Amino acid sequence: MPLEFKFDKIVIGASLEAILCAFYNKFKILNTRSLIPDEYDIVEDYGLGSKRKETWEKHMFQMSIAGHVPFSDKIKHIRYVDRDTIKVVTKEEGVYTVKYNELYIFDDYNLFDLPVNSKKSNKNIRILDWFRVVEGSIENNDSIFNRTKLFNQIVFNKKDDSDLCVISYLKDNKLNDFEEHICRVKTENMLSAEDNNISLLHIKREIIPIDKELYDDFDNVIFSYTEEKYMYELHYRRARIDYMKYLRIKLGIANDRDE
Repeated sequence: MPLEFKFDKIVIGASLEAILCAFYNKFKILNTRSLIPDEYDIVEDYGLGSKRKETWEKHMFQMSIAGHVPFSDKIKHIRYVDRDTIKVVTKEEGVYTVKYNELYIFDDYNLFDLPVNSKKSNKNIRILDWFRVVEGSIENNDSIFNRTKLFNQIVFNKKDDSDLCVISYLKDNKLNDFEEHICRVKTENMLSAEDNNISLLHIKREIIPIDKELYDDFDNVIFSYTEEKYMYELHYRRARIDYMKYLRIKLGIANDRDE
């Protein structure tokens, strides 16, 4: 008979949005893949800092030591059973029954047997164009943010043999209109000054689908498509959540009145 766990509310997913939701509400979090941001993944600071990887690692670490990530990164897949039960299969082929009161789903990767049909969102993609500076010099290493989807960010961050990354968003059927040389020329123009013309060499392009399967909520299962910034604003508590203190309380070496 599978080992059984009982949790009140569970988040399924490992995006920063999922982690923020679980962190600020003290929900358990389960994930079937790691969605840790890359080093170069930098955003405008909306309250948690601009480096998404550091934010992800800090919040996940605090939840882990407090026991809020019960299966760590060992989950192979999850199966929906009914309105209060899921089955978790680990990479070591362990099978666990998990009871819950509410389920918040951010990622359906390797999540099976949902009793609702999904529909694809628009086919949006994230494009990462990596460049090396071959002529000229870049004085300012601060990331550049634009309000446009093309050239949304220029991140100065050495990786392999690259010096910077240009991040853009568009529909996949528009990709042929945004070839690598167009991105290179536009980036050179953006970075060049009157006395410092920049010349770039395109190293590689990465294309990352950012679509999600879209579902309607049912019973006590809620699907979330909220962006991380708004997830933070929605759940942020001005009283600091101290997971180290929470762990000490669980271990019986502190109480709620301790400062």
